[in-house]
Amino acid sequence: MISFTIEDAYNTVKAHLEAGGKRSQLRNIRGSQCAYRGAAGAKCFIGLMIPDSKYHESFEKGMSAVSMVRNKIIKGSPVFGEALGELQELHDNPNCWGPDGTYSAYNLLDTWFEENKGVV
Repeated sequence: MISFTIEDAYNTVKAHLEAGGKRSQLRNIRGSQCAYRGAAGAKCFIGLMIPDSKYHESFEKGMSAVSMVRNKIIKGSPVFGEALGELQELHDNPNCWGPDGTYSAYNLLDTWFEENKGVV
């Protein structure tokens, strides 16, 4: 089981974005969809917390961050899972990304952290 705190998640995502991390997506017959693991080694905000040894491609078929906690892939309470679900929504929201693929909603990410930093 993987153990993260809200602060760990926030710091991991910020470091990833500051290093040039782009939105993680996979193309399919309907266009593209967000993915824990995308093209060219990209990882979504929750995907950053899943070690390669624990990742399974079946996660891409609808396993949410809440499910990751419920199924004990990521350690945490149900409230922690809900907080990660909100973080996942920030990644999956196309309005949070610029046309060049860079993240443009740092204010929402910072607000997410402030609202959830006491969650365990």
